[in-house]
Amino acid sequence: MKNSLGLFFLLAAFLQTEAQVTLYNDCYFRGNSMSFKEGRYNLNNTSIGAYKASSVKVAQGWKAILYSGTEPGTSSKIRLTSDMSCLASDWNDKAGSLIVERDGGSGGSSGGFGGSGSSYDQSQVIVFENSGFSGRSYTLQPGRYSIDQMGISNDALSSIRIPSGYRVTIFEDDNFSGGMQNYYANVYTLNSSWNDKASSIIVYGPGGNAGSNNNYQPSYNNNYSRDGVTVYADCNYQGKSSYLRSGRYSNYAMGIGNDAISCFRIPRGYKLTVFEDNNFNGESRTFTSDLYCLAVDWNDKISSMIVQAPGEYGSYPSYNNNSANGVTIYTDCNYRGKERQLTPGNYDQYQMGVGNDAISSFRIPRGYQLTVFEDNNFGGSRRTFTSDLNCLAVDWNDKITSVIVVGP
Repeated sequence: MKNSLGLFFLLAAFLQTEAQVTLYNDCYFRGNSMSFKEGRYNLNNTSIGAYKASSVKVAQGWKAILYSGTEPGTSSKIRLTSDMSCLASDWNDKAGSLIVERDGGSGGSSGGFGGSGSSYDQSQVIVFENSGFSGRSYTLQPGRYSIDQMGISNDALSSIRIPSGYRVTIFEDDNFSGGMQNYYANVYTLNSSWNDKASSIIVYGPGGNAGSNNNYQPSYNNNYSRDGVTVYADCNYQGKSSYLRSGRYSNYAMGIGNDAISCFRIPRGYKLTVFEDNNFNGESRTFTSDLYCLAVDWNDKISSMIVQAPGEYGSYPSYNNNSANGVTIYTDCNYRGKERQLTPGNYDQYQMGVGNDAISSFRIPRGYQLTVFEDNNFGGSRRTFTSDLNCLAVDWNDKITSVIVVGP
């Protein structure tokens, strides 16, 4: 029996090592999954299914080539040589077939990226003519590159290797004109708005240095200027973007549309508070550092936000603009969860707007007064507050059934 068990575990371990690539239905390696050994696969014929893959794990020394067609080798492709926790929008749920093979370093003619034996230098930017860091390529030091200096063909750029601390700005036209887009991390494949459309490039090294010709400083999306937050429509700092200085932004003021944000860049010392609903209502969450892809419960679900610069954390005493208009009540401690702003008046359990026995914290502007009651219609035990409270004590938390707000 012991020998049988030992043989079973040895066989299981052997089969596990045979899996070179694993596809997952959801981002962050979650949901239904399937592992693949070396070979060619029509995903329609697998348990993972075609057009359902959102994240990919790739064993060291191997590569996964995803194709948009259901037959391997057809239509557009992306080549992955390392794990991808969440595919960009152009490839998320867009893979119809897969080829798994050893990574032999089939890069471009000038510094291509591959596996062992690759000439890729992690301290340099490399541009590629094909998706997945393949095809003709060229290494770029910090500097400005016109149409004749990029090292690859005009309107041919499809993927970019970008080391940590670098920034690449691509332009639609020659001489750094026309539409432009910034990238701060590796781009496996440019989205459809930019693929095969770049005619000039600026490469910035750590600290924003762009070589000897550092006389061009784009004014938007420049996270390294440390004076604002940049939000992006797609994960991995891609897609439409908007640069926001400190302030309050409703759904149409954010610059990229309502329910569209997938990631952001936050300079050191800044704070970003995001809200599920417009006008700083609904669930909220605060971030103080870069995030390359929001989790599924927040991705494409932000409708308003507040950006605060260092030293401004006290400048927005209420996230609901209640500094002169009323009291704001919250269903969770620390001014989070569902919320409602109440102007002076009487509110029973149906009028408070957050539910019965649900209040845990509140913001009270100077001069206002909030009286809370244990029972509906202003009955039972009561208590009066005249200043903010980030978390009610246990004898009142989630036990308020009616309130009275009195103005200055």
